[in-house]
Amino acid sequence: MYDYKSFILEKIKHINTSIFFNESFTNIDNYLNDVDQNNIFFLVDNKVFELHKTLFQPNKNTLLIKSTEDSKSIKNVSSLIEKILKLGGNKKSYIIGIGGGIVCDITGFIASIFMRGIRFAYVPTTVLSITDAALGGKNGVNFNHIKNLVGTINEPNFVLVDLCFLDSLKENEFNDGFAEIIKHACIASPELFKKLEKSLISYESRDLLSEILKESISIKLNIVSKDINDLTLRKILNFGHTFGHAIEAKYNFSHGNSVSLGMIYACQISNKLGYLSDEKVNRVKNLLNKFGLPVDISKINVSEILHLIEKDKKVKYNNIDFIILRDIGCAEILNIKISDLIHA
Repeated sequence: MYDYKSFILEKIKHINTSIFFNESFTNIDNYLNDVDQNNIFFLVDNKVFELHKTLFQPNKNTLLIKSTEDSKSIKNVSSLIEKILKLGGNKKSYIIGIGGGIVCDITGFIASIFMRGIRFAYVPTTVLSITDAALGGKNGVNFNHIKNLVGTINEPNFVLVDLCFLDSLKENEFNDGFAEIIKHACIASPELFKKLEKSLISYESRDLLSEILKESISIKLNIVSKDINDLTLRKILNFGHTFGHAIEAKYNFSHGNSVSLGMIYACQISNKLGYLSDEKVNRVKNLLNKFGLPVDISKINVSEILHLIEKDKKVKYNNIDFIILRDIGCAEILNIKISDLIHA
């Protein structure tokens, strides 16, 4: 295990949330001083719990969640709320979500609707959740096989980032999170894009990994802070997600793999519309490939996912706000007919 604790704790402030970066999970009680310990509920990824058992004290208020999209259902959410009620949950309860994006989504959604809202926090345990799911306040569950159709925008009270959890990730899980980091670079930072192209990032490159994560976090928070309710600028964070979410629902690929393929679609459409050059499309492909992310969309049948795209939250009157790239580091919202999107 690598000594991430050698890094200095950094506090990143964002609207109503504080992100404690390079903090130890063992210090979480320091941020819950005003809460009755018997009224704190931990929603924990079952695999994280098994891999890091020594970090978790025996607690009847610990509820384990399988990290699968099936867990993000209204039925499962109802079951978890019922368990919290039976354990004495009330308006003063506090929920801590510990895990990846699925656990963050479920935690934020339950905390937002339980008794019209209670306090909550995240301890993200994957690259993906550190740079995306734990940030910005979006949370939701799936409905009728449509990803995140039911949800809220509600930021956690705090996010505690302990990088020691990354040690237990498999290589493909580690790489999966870089889809969102690459997305952030594509839409807002040519500098980060170049750094990712030139750098060899792994568990061992601890200084560089920490630096990349913080840059990615800063990009997302900067965008969200200007449009918390997702009305204008924040939509650019959907780059790669229109096709990505549909692919994820249809083929059961991981989120990072799905978004990677979605970004390839978006880059090709950007290219066909005359915005992004062939050379820059290839740079995006090469960077995704460098991190072991898929770039071959030849086997994806667009007609099979069309009905899922048509039910996307961003669709209005058969048009969708689709995110294209004018350049690496420069995204634009393009309102386009879905039929034109499919045939672009």
